[in-house]
Amino acid sequence: MTEDGARAAEALRERESGVIVDTIPGLVAILTPDGAVDVVNHELVEYCGQPLEAMKQWGTNGTVHVEDLPRIGPVFAEAIAAGIPTTSRHAYGGSTASTAGVRSVGFPGATRAGTSADGMSS
Repeated sequence: MTEDGARAAEALRERESGVIVDTIPGLVAILTPDGAVDVVNHELVEYCGQPLEAMKQWGTNGTVHVEDLPRIGPVFAEAIAAGIPTTSRHAYGGSTASTAGVRSVGFPGATRAGTSADGMSS
């Protein structure tokens, strides 16, 4: 496959990922294996009052409420490094976010390259 073909295929996968997550009721974000925000659904954008590009900086821009970040950050980093599921409750700090908090569940899963976060084939 040519470089242009590879870029076109990746762009198509990204669009398809966005369409799929927008059909899921609830707040959805897909992260890369290293923990970077890759895709978010429309409900999460609306809830947080921030576009995808802003949510990619969730650890430094107030997407997660400032009082919850010291607790959530280390747990999230350890889970990503170990490839294990996480569960937490935290508030989003976006302009329309509820201060009641949301339960966040993360599962290591398949990467776009077709391997799981732990390196196993999916």
